Amino acid sequence: MVVLDTNIIIQYIKNDRRVVSWITRRILQQERFVISTITVIELLGYKYLQEDERVAIERLLSDLHIIDLDVGIAKMAAVVRATYGVHVADGAIIATALLLRLPLVTCDAKFKKVKGLGVIVPA
Repeated sequence: MVVLDTNIIIQYIKNDRRVVSWITRRILQQERFVISTITVIELLGYKYLQEDERVAIERLLSDLHIIDLDVGIAKMAAVVRATYGVHVADGAIIATALLLRLPLVTCDAKFKKVKGLGVIVPA
């Protein structure tokens, strides 16, 4: 099981070859994918989202395990944000992975600096 960062889902929807290939391999290995409710907000809250993109996102969301933001995640996100200077949404996604003790799949290699966080950047 792994936590998917928002940027991974965006690249998947956009048919980024390396991300689609990575996710397809993991699906064949019966990997389970987890996202934060923050990712749902980021994906569906994009001002210029096209209807076909919205449909694709909704279809994908139905196959993912979504972790609600709770006080524990919020407090960990605050620590991550204060320590590493990340945006609020990134802090919440990182905190979700940290508290679940799962690696974070992201296109953002700078998250490797977060102590205790396993980071996978699809290649």
